[in-house]
Amino acid sequence: MSKKLNELKKAFVDRFLHMSLRTKQLMVTLLGLAALVLFAMVLGNAVYRSVRSRGLSNFRMSADSAADSIETETDMIYRNAVVILRNADVRTLLQEELTEEEMLRIISIKNQAVSFIRILEEISYIDSTEIYLAEEREFLADHDLFRSFREAENDERFRGFVSGSAKGMWAVGGEDFCYYTRVVRLDDYRRTAAVIRIGYSAEHLKQLLQPTLITHDCFSALLSPDGEILMTAGDGEQAEKLLKGEESFPTDTLSYSKSGKCHVYVRELENTGWQLLSCVPDRSFRRMEAFGDYIPVFLVIILTWAGILIATTVYSANLVKKIRVISRYVQSVPNKHEIGQIEPFKAQDEMQELADSCNRMAEELKNNLQREYLLGLSKRNSDLRALQAQINPHFLYNTLELIDYYAYENQPDVVEKIVKSLADFYKLSLNNGSDLYSLWKEIHLIEAYFDIQKIRWENIELQIDIPDELAQCQIPPFTLQPLVENSILHGIRANPEHRGEVFVSARREGDDVIVMVRDDGAGMSEQLSKELNREMELISEDTVSGSHYGIQNSNQRLKIVFGEAYGMQIESVEHAGTVVRIRIPAS
Repeated sequence: MSKKLNELKKAFVDRFLHMSLRTKQLMVTLLGLAALVLFAMVLGNAVYRSVRSRGLSNFRMSADSAADSIETETDMIYRNAVVILRNADVRTLLQEELTEEEMLRIISIKNQAVSFIRILEEISYIDSTEIYLAEEREFLADHDLFRSFREAENDERFRGFVSGSAKGMWAVGGEDFCYYTRVVRLDDYRRTAAVIRIGYSAEHLKQLLQPTLITHDCFSALLSPDGEILMTAGDGEQAEKLLKGEESFPTDTLSYSKSGKCHVYVRELENTGWQLLSCVPDRSFRRMEAFGDYIPVFLVIILTWAGILIATTVYSANLVKKIRVISRYVQSVPNKHEIGQIEPFKAQDEMQELADSCNRMAEELKNNLQREYLLGLSKRNSDLRALQAQINPHFLYNTLELIDYYAYENQPDVVEKIVKSLADFYKLSLNNGSDLYSLWKEIHLIEAYFDIQKIRWENIELQIDIPDELAQCQIPPFTLQPLVENSILHGIRANPEHRGEVFVSARREGDDVIVMVRDDGAGMSEQLSKELNREMELISEDTVSGSHYGIQNSNQRLKIVFGEAYGMQIESVEHAGTVVRIRIPAS
């Protein structure tokens, strides 16, 4: 066993020594990070357990305290009802035979009874006290302390109590909590002479529940013996959801809900039959409420990680220094006419091999770039000449067909006019072999071309709107002419009336100029215009073909001369016309 361990150790050491610097640095960092994460997980779990233990203890103590207070106060309300009933003045008013002829005596007794009851009402949690009188004693009613049964006849709880036989009963309706005590007639215990009602302050009851909310997402609820919610403190909606998902909870026990996401404490309250349900979500204890107690531990974590980070930084400082030397050298190569060499490092490791490779690569790159530049320049000029050469024969062929037609029709004056316009056209197109000429020249070339076409079709017009400041912008020859030709042949001539106009305009847009060729001809479908735009995007330097090669040709020459950011974009509405936008640099 020991031999195998030694072999594994030796194999690991050998493997580590032959690793690259980056791998070594990464391994050290990952090991430190893994140790930190493991330590943080263990510590976090310990902190969570401590916080939860203390929190649940406080939670139960708060719930027990609230329950004790409610039991004490409801018992005192019951005792107050008994004290009121046993008071001699109250018994005289409610149970002895009285006649209206004894009104002066009755008033005196009533005043003494009212004074006694008002003293009892001074207890903070007693909301109000009323005595409801049967029909035979309604003459005592004053709509304040003494009231008739008829004033409470709409209260279902009151009617149920009066019709029953219970001596006392707690009743709840909405936010109204009260205790009813029955006063029977002395001559017939089965008949009710009066009902004493003592109100329990709902606001005070809510204040008793507040201490149970140890976190902002806790809630407490008072439940009836049937499990209905009488009052909530905190999130009432969560209380309803919890009760809907649970059949029952063990009382006087801190338990988990079925979902396991919260701790629930339920306690039955004496005297009333109510239950106090308090709930605290388990997530409340993951917020590190006791963080302050663990600051020393967190400082240890930070210092540990700082030590690991410093060790890693010291280890990698030499590596980073070498990388920066090589990086600065590589970045400086494109900007230098004379390429130097990276100075040798002290350690003959992988970084020195990389530096030597960079020296060789930079030298070869310089030589290759020089060769590629010369070859690329030659190819670019050749491609541009080839693309431009495709236009001249095409236009010349169409014009010669027109001359042939009018010569055949024996119209020498028209032929003479066409030949003159053709001569002007080619005179303008001569540009001493340059790839570019002014937009002004291109416009005059279009006008010469349009004069030839107008001889053939009379119902076409040309409108030019080029600002003077844009007239000298540079553009490849024969860029706009194929577009004007398409506007005539495929736009205006495709209309049933064979009538229309071609508009050529230009405007400045930032550092670029947008030249537009627009016609009011037949237009094209949205699908066809999308196809054309897609063809122009996918077209390669070596391929200009298809049924729309005139437009493709012009677009490709723009990209060769100015770059991929420039070119043409087609927009068209069927039966309304077509617009071609050409983007060229302003200077």
